[in-house]
Amino acid sequence: MGLKIIRTSVDHGVAYDKVGMPDINHQSLYHALDTAKSMANSYEKNQVSSKLRNI
Repeated sequence: MGLKIIRTSVDHGVAYDKVGMPDINHQSLYHALDTAKSMANSYEKNQVSSKLRNI
């Protein structure tokens, strides 16, 4: 997509109808956050590797 930022999303949209309900499953949110973290770590490693190759 060519975005300059990492963008992940839960698989169900914003789910405004679920706000405040006690039986919400947070797994989709956790997965989106874990994916963003993994992508950021991968990006950082690639940036460091790229800089080292150019020395």
